[in-house]
Amino acid sequence: MNENNQKILKTEISHEKAVIKALLNNARKSSITIAKEIGLTRQTVSKIINKLEKDGRIWGYATVIEPELLGNHFYLVLLKFKEDIDKGELMKNISTSGTLIQFTEEYFRYSSYLHGKFDFMTSFYAPNIIEAEKKVNKMLRPFRKYISELYIHQVLITFRRMGIINPNITKEINEHF
Repeated sequence: MNENNQKILKTEISHEKAVIKALLNNARKSSITIAKEIGLTRQTVSKIINKLEKDGRIWGYATVIEPELLGNHFYLVLLKFKEDIDKGELMKNISTSGTLIQFTEEYFRYSSYLHGKFDFMTSFYAPNIIEAEKKVNKMLRPFRKYISELYIHQVLITFRRMGIINPNITKEINEHF
């Protein structure tokens, strides 16, 4: 790759990063607003966003809410898998079984394979801990034989969700302390 092509590629990557950062700040911003903020044309910003979506690097856009609006609380589940299993094969089974995907769409907000003390985490909304346990048990039923530890935690205070600072943080802290 010649020097000119390298400069063009670096510029394109720089523009993509600027657009992504603007969207992370507020995904509802218009292309015009983003363009003005980062010094590009609206057409360039729109092309970058369309390319990122087409390439699957932007998965979608979501609304960040207070779970209480739906009569729910926010829960976090941490899983540790048994040591003697093929975790790669298990991840493939989970992702292609349809079971996890169905429940992810219905209940679960985030799900990730981890490196560290725990192997998997998911988070979701539920009206109370009993319903949260029911949802987790239903989702994990096909995978129970692979799990050595499972912890369900209710999130009491959210400082940030999806990069957005909680506008009610002071109120939540005062309610819990």
